[in-house]
Amino acid sequence: MLLKSTPRIVLFLVSYVMLIGNLSGQNMQADSLLKLIDHQNHDSINGNIYHELAKTYYLSDTKNALIWAREGTKYFKKISSLPKMTKCMNLEAVCLLILDQPDESIKLHYTILKIREGLNDPELIAESLINIGNIFYRGQDKEQAIQFYLKAQKLALKKNN
Repeated sequence: MLLKSTPRIVLFLVSYVMLIGNLSGQNMQADSLLKLIDHQNHDSINGNIYHELAKTYYLSDTKNALIWAREGTKYFKKISSLPKMTKCMNLEAVCLLILDQPDESIKLHYTILKIREGLNDPELIAESLINIGNIFYRGQDKEQAIQFYLKAQKLALKKNN
């Protein structure tokens, strides 16, 4: 019973640390979360911690967020959790774009799109299409961006979102 509840307990602790971190400063928050990483944890726990770190810090500490996103990807890949793996990969691609590496970012977004198409998840596919459109938009190719946005819209309408 304890083994089944362990992921919930750790996720509770992660949430608690995030709340405390917001009250006491971001560096303490990151340090506290990093202390929860343990090779004895289930890979999903470590993956979720790295995902939370990357998601929280990708704007304020992009270089570390990139590292954390890559670590999260590794953990989710080990357990074949492709939806979560692509969420971490998406954060990695966003970090690459922020770090002014649009070619690497778009290449990774296309890889993510291919994986998500294999999962046949319209919501995740639409997210990837929007992200690819954003890169084209940022690169001043508005026509190409619009094409990706329209594809994403079509999927969203199909799913009734």
